[in-house]
Amino acid sequence: MPETFNMWEICFHLDAAECAAAELRKAIEAGEYTSDDIIPLAIAFEQIQSNLNRAWHLRRLTDAETESLTDEQHDAACLAVPRWHVESRMVGLDDLEELRSEEPER
Repeated sequence: MPETFNMWEICFHLDAAECAAAELRKAIEAGEYTSDDIIPLAIAFEQIQSNLNRAWHLRRLTDAETESLTDEQHDAACLAVPRWHVESRMVGLDDLEELRSEEPER
């Protein structure tokens, strides 16, 4: 039996991410954010990231399986950052020094 690939679910969440990104870009270009707006900016980025996460994590579920998710499972799909590549990590700039110290010497 072929593996499920829920194109509709992926496209729905990619469209939502694209709309959120376009709105954020317009707001930034209009000067609606300053360097003091860290939390509002983080919330705007989170909307984009959450939709990308959902698109990835729900890609293999049928519509019925997606509809049967509990709130906790749905939240996990929104918040869990996928690891597309073994070496990829989502980190803050403050964590870069710590990561450099973990790298093996070449």
